[in-house]
Amino acid sequence: GYWRKDCPVRTDHPDVLATVYRKRGKALVAIASWAKEGSKVRLQIDWQALGMDKTNAHFVAPPIPFFQPPTTFAPDEPIPVQAGKGWLLVLQEK
Repeated sequence: GYWRKDCPVRTDHPDVLATVYRKRGKALVAIASWAKEGSKVRLQIDWQALGMDKTNAHFVAPPIPFFQPPTTFAPDEPIPVQAGKGWLLVLQEK
């Protein structure tokens, strides 16, 4: 979870937190914002801890009605997060 020092994914914003649920070759990254304003965050990823290759990975946001539209993000791409909202992103290798 976001509270653990060894969480392999963090954001660059103190009020936007990330929690990771890992499986071999895939991870679910839950991002939640407690920020007062919307922001764009970059994820800081410990690729070795996840056992994944950054050059071959991407994020997929599956469609979830009333929560998030389907989209994809590159690992280095800033992710827009609305205040009080978040994302459920599947990190997987191509």
